[in-house]
Amino acid sequence: MVSDFISDSYDEFDKKEEENLLKLIKKDLSVHKIKFHFVEVKNKKDLHKQISKFDKDKVVIFNWCEAFDEKPNTEYLATKYFDKYGWIYTGAKTQCLKVSENRNKVYKILKRDKVSVPRQYKLTSNAIKFPIIVKAAKEHGSFGITENSIIERKTQLEVALTEIKSNKFIGEQFIDGPEYTISMWGPRKHPEILPVFEIKFESNSMQRFKIINYHSKWDRSHPDYLGVHSAKAVKIDKRLKNAIYKNAKRAYKALNCTGYARLEFRTDKNIPYLTDFNSNPTFRLESTFIRSAQEGGYSPGNIVAKLCEFALNE
Repeated sequence: MVSDFISDSYDEFDKKEEENLLKLIKKDLSVHKIKFHFVEVKNKKDLHKQISKFDKDKVVIFNWCEAFDEKPNTEYLATKYFDKYGWIYTGAKTQCLKVSENRNKVYKILKRDKVSVPRQYKLTSNAIKFPIIVKAAKEHGSFGITENSIIERKTQLEVALTEIKSNKFIGEQFIDGPEYTISMWGPRKHPEILPVFEIKFESNSMQRFKIINYHSKWDRSHPDYLGVHSAKAVKIDKRLKNAIYKNAKRAYKALNCTGYARLEFRTDKNIPYLTDFNSNPTFRLESTFIRSAQEGGYSPGNIVAKLCEFALNE
């Protein structure tokens, strides 16, 4: 087994957490006599050099790739390489990764397959119903989301359009209700949903609207980081839960997911709306995906082994 990881600009906390996670994975896998090799690469040249040392008939690559040369949205280059040379690897395939970075494409696919999603607008449209949340068209997750992303009126949008290029952003109906994170894994047609997590907004600095912005997810020095966290959903209406499950499975299939994914739903009047989709979600000890799998009874090493098992059975 080979772990492939493309380095980010990690701080000391990130590095320490990564070391702890690697130790736990190795410990868990050693019980099953599975060899685990950690390989760190920064570009395609490094990748070829490191991976070529292994026998593709005896190895499953646990794909931990986030970027090449620290350029955003380049993780698909790793899977493209694996496909070219016939390696078995975990997680999303190349096309899924590429689609997931384009909100317009994701929206069209989900609408086509009747997944419940917020209404999307072109920022120059005269039919916008406020409030909306403005998101980068070719991004996913919290990247680019700030306290200024919520637009409540036309004059506010007009000001925003003097600072951004409208064709690079989309407007999305803002769903001002409880938020749930759905972690899923398994084959495209029959995925398993892991324990549901609810986002808790306790001391988020954004008083009017509560959202996960970049600061609340990644900036440990920011007040929003301390005020936003997730926890296993304890009380959730049965009909709402069933509706979330139905839409999550439909989205997983529509977007050709394999391995695992994380989906975000916001709800209004007991109706769930899929607001974000993330194939190959962040794989860290504090990540919602790992915590959700742990709630389901899986240790870090067993999570890795399960994902490799899915890859072998595709």
